[in-house]
Amino acid sequence: MLTRLIYISDVAEIFEFSDLQSILEKAQKNNPTLGVTGFLVMASKRFLQVIEGPAENVNLLFRKIIRDSRHADCRLIEYTEIADRLFDQWSMRGIHPGLMDQRLKAFLQRKYGTDQRGGLAVPEDRFTAISFLYDVAHADAIVEGLG
Repeated sequence: MLTRLIYISDVAEIFEFSDLQSILEKAQKNNPTLGVTGFLVMASKRFLQVIEGPAENVNLLFRKIIRDSRHADCRLIEYTEIADRLFDQWSMRGIHPGLMDQRLKAFLQRKYGTDQRGGLAVPEDRFTAISFLYDVAHADAIVEGLG
């Protein structure tokens, strides 16, 4: 059974950009063996991540994430059985708004809003979160369309 899990968590107080790189590198190395794919966005001091794959392996990874000191207040947004993956192109890919094309960032801010500090808002409901993750994951097509 294929499963999609989406969660949001707060970034731990002490967190460096190298920590994000470490998370992504480890996931890219280990996830293919588990048959897991996904996408991670770090914005507004929050993580928003989707993980897709066999339920047992998705559950295993989520239990590790909950115990990871780089995450605080981990909240499950969606957990559902799926017929097909939406994020099958990456064992794990991630992005931070500071690395986004400015046209994409402006598009996302118009579509999803901004936080209290003017940064990119991270949606917390499942439908908006999946849309947000999909838009960011397919940014190349969006930027090309923005001209």
